[in-house]
Amino acid sequence: MWEPHAIQVTSINHLKMYIESNPKFGSQSPEQTFSLKVAKTNFNPEDASIGVKISVTIGLSEEGERLDDAEFWMEVIIEGIFKVNLEKFPLEKIDIWAEQNAPMILYPYAREAAFSLTNRICKEGAGLLPLLNVPTIKI
Repeated sequence: MWEPHAIQVTSINHLKMYIESNPKFGSQSPEQTFSLKVAKTNFNPEDASIGVKISVTIGLSEEGERLDDAEFWMEVIIEGIFKVNLEKFPLEKIDIWAEQNAPMILYPYAREAAFSLTNRICKEGAGLLPLLNVPTIKI
């Protein structure tokens, strides 16, 4: 009934889980700055694998500098290694899959890590990362 996808995750690693409360933060609730960045390795034909990494930040600028008005500064980096069945998935679509679909597989792990971290320092309760639209590709 349920057939496994042609690409399977073989490992998920939490490379960085950082949070720090801003001691100068008042009681106002500014719009938190959320950023999601994606990086990937080249496809490795020797073991039919590809690595994808996502970095989620809150309270940091694009350059990684702390924003003064942030309640906290947080960075979570998650890495996934994926094995590709080339008999079922076209080689020419692996890069686009790694850029669009793989981050959505890793994102729930980043959300859970962010929830856990913010739950420990936020006075008003844990922070939730936003839900994202899921891109799809047809093979």
